[in-house]
Amino acid sequence: MAYRWFCGLSIEDAIPDHSVFSRARHEHFQEAGLLRGVFERVVSLC
Repeated sequence: MAYRWFCGLSIEDAIPDHSVFSRARHEHFQEAGLLRGVFERVVSLC
């Protein structure tokens, strides 16, 4: 249920295949280093 809430899905909506998120991460964020920047910022705050 938390996954559905986080993604904005209702109980009737189909859940996207897990590979959608993996492909998006590899195809769109790999070169930008966006996720690494977010991760490093979170770690520095800890």
